[in-house]
Amino acid sequence: MPKNIRVAIKNPGKVLVLETIPNTLKAFQQAVDGPIELIRPLWSSAADLDVFVNENGGILAIPPPQQVMPWTLSQPALTVHGPILIVHRADDAGNHTLDLTDDQVHALKKIFRRPT
Repeated sequence: MPKNIRVAIKNPGKVLVLETIPNTLKAFQQAVDGPIELIRPLWSSAADLDVFVNENGGILAIPPPQQVMPWTLSQPALTVHGPILIVHRADDAGNHTLDLTDDQVHALKKIFRRPT
């Protein structure tokens, strides 16, 4: 398991940024400003991505909510509070994380092309 990994972080009202952070629980918690919760929007599973948010974001009403997945006829919008951390899931059990690939970064930039 790599010591540092390239991740994407999306803060409310800002554009998506790429960062290299330690591949540790503590670093993941710092990225989302608190305890982490794994969510899996439909787009994340197909791209081998794990999406982490602040577990208490809704309860604490951390700054404005942001949409993680737009509303469609088959799926309602998914809205979270606070920062979003996106990592490359190396296996289906979610046991390993790796650097985001260039293809994953390109896809994420399309999904989060505007600050929300």
